[in-house]
Amino acid sequence: MNLNRLLLAFSMILMVSAVGCSESGPELVPTSGIVKIDGVPAQGIMVRFMPDVIDDSIKLPSSQGLTNAEGKFELRTTDNKVGAAEGPHRVSLFDTLEERVPQGQTAKPARLDSKFSSGAIEITVGDGEEIVIEATGS
Repeated sequence: MNLNRLLLAFSMILMVSAVGCSESGPELVPTSGIVKIDGVPAQGIMVRFMPDVIDDSIKLPSSQGLTNAEGKFELRTTDNKVGAAEGPHRVSLFDTLEERVPQGQTAKPARLDSKFSSGAIEITVGDGEEIVIEATGS
């Protein structure tokens, strides 16, 4: 008898969980663009869009993409859905091709100014136009 109650309780928990997971989430807008460093398309730049939301009760996913040889990227959410949430975002850029040098050796100047990794860029995702991000080297 206790086993039947346990199975019933477990089944109800699974059903409630499944209902909670069926929500489609926020509407995403297909978002793509190009990153240029000093006017030149840049390969290997991770572009991260973080929704800039004032209301803590609103949970919107972040999105990211990696630039290809032409500097182009397409955004996907962390759960691999295409696009980004509509609205304002803070954008950060990270150079995935930056060489790590052993301690004590002199590093080459970075391709990307470090200020671009702090979320200082503000971009509004909306109408599906290609986004052009102009960055500078250090």
